[in-house]
Amino acid sequence: MTGNAARAGSSDELKQFYDAEYYLNDCGGFEAFRRSGGKQIEDVRHQVMIELSRLTSARCALDLGCGRGEIAYQLALGGARVTAVDYSAAAIELAKSCLDGAPAELRQRIDIKCADATTTTFGQTFDLALAGDLVEHLSPGEVANLFANVSRHLEAHGVFVIHTYPNLWFYKYHHPRVRTAAAKLGRFIPAEPRTRYELLMHINEQSPAGLRRQLAKAFPHVCVWVGAPDAPAEGLLRKLSRNELIGAPDIYALASHSPLDLEGARKLLTQLRLPDSAVGQITIEMMSPPSQMTVNVPVSVPVRVRNNSAVRISSMPPHPVRISYHWYDHPTGELAIFEGLRTRLPRPVQPGETRDLLTTVQPPEKRGDYRLEVMLVQEGCRWFDDAATCVMRVN
Repeated sequence: MTGNAARAGSSDELKQFYDAEYYLNDCGGFEAFRRSGGKQIEDVRHQVMIELSRLTSARCALDLGCGRGEIAYQLALGGARVTAVDYSAAAIELAKSCLDGAPAELRQRIDIKCADATTTTFGQTFDLALAGDLVEHLSPGEVANLFANVSRHLEAHGVFVIHTYPNLWFYKYHHPRVRTAAAKLGRFIPAEPRTRYELLMHINEQSPAGLRRQLAKAFPHVCVWVGAPDAPAEGLLRKLSRNELIGAPDIYALASHSPLDLEGARKLLTQLRLPDSAVGQITIEMMSPPSQMTVNVPVSVPVRVRNNSAVRISSMPPHPVRISYHWYDHPTGELAIFEGLRTRLPRPVQPGETRDLLTTVQPPEKRGDYRLEVMLVQEGCRWFDDAATCVMRVN
């Protein structure tokens, strides 16, 4: 627990600070939200939670501390009926804005409530509950109430998925080591690693052991592990050393009234090298490519990915599949940019599935006529053969 707990005895004392300024300029994933209006997520921790939601049928899902609503939107997009809850009026308005322009059928699957997730009675049970970056913002008593509340509302086969940041051990033990090593090289790292908002709002940072103990009071089956943005399942895949435990910034957890499918969780958080036969059956097209772009101004381009193979594709390690692009000078054909920005798949694309997505494209630094080739890439393996192509002016 940080020293802030002495100043804020409960999350209610900090309610005024959960405003639009926080959600749009600091809260993790805000850049992607501002680009796509909440319809695309690029934050790995959010994607991990969506992946883990597949451990259950998720006909009815409960998103606790829903914030801007991106996770709720993706769950509804996957077919679930979602109840999204947050006590911040600003968060609720942003979550509702995610539904702007969405099909009526999808909007009807999301119920957004301004309420206290630790005490609200929902009048129904859920197959899935999620708490992403919530528990560190609640006092110990509120966390206990939250877990008990979820336990009451979770079906016997249901799964509770949790992410919290930071791993308290990361700041308490790892950061001082990094400072010492940096000082030996003549470099300075501040003693306090937390941002202004973390210092204010993180009133109950968690350790893996502490989170496990709290969950075990409400659920008979619990699994807690640590990870990092580039390896979110590391602590789930193997036993970590002490240094690895304190050096991982993220904590994930699963809880249920029934035995957990940990092998299934490992598979969901792993993307292996695709066979050549599958790569040839996965295609991409640009739905409405822009006719022109402005130098150095990124643009969100709608694309459609079709997976006609027999295997799922995802942006999980060790070989994530992402959307990228090449730029060529037109008409000379000379390569202008080979390594384009990468856009993660917000959810896996299942065999036989077609998915409409947004990918971020950064135009070249010089004005001129160019050919843009958008395609999929599997990191550490290959670029896909299929490409979506258009010619445009960069001003």
